Amino acid sequence: MAGLSWRLDRRAPVSINDSSVGATVPGRLHFDVGYRFLYLGEADTGHAIGVAAPTPGPRLEDITAHEFRIGLRNDLR
Repeated sequence: MAGLSWRLDRRAPVSINDSSVGATVPGRLHFDVGYRFLYLGEADTGHAIGVAAPTPGPRLEDITAHEFRIGLRNDLR
């Protein structure tokens, strides 16, 4: 798994009820990007139980997944 994170705002202005009173808080908004590759191997369903002449079940080879993830994260500390 690999990824990057960027802080989007260093100091963000905050207004209270659209009034002229404002304050600044430390930047806590992050943009995250990630990638993960999964290899889950092979899958085999096996044989049917109780069948006179069992037939092989379906077989899948090389189950893999590529996951790309993006998101926004707010640091609550």
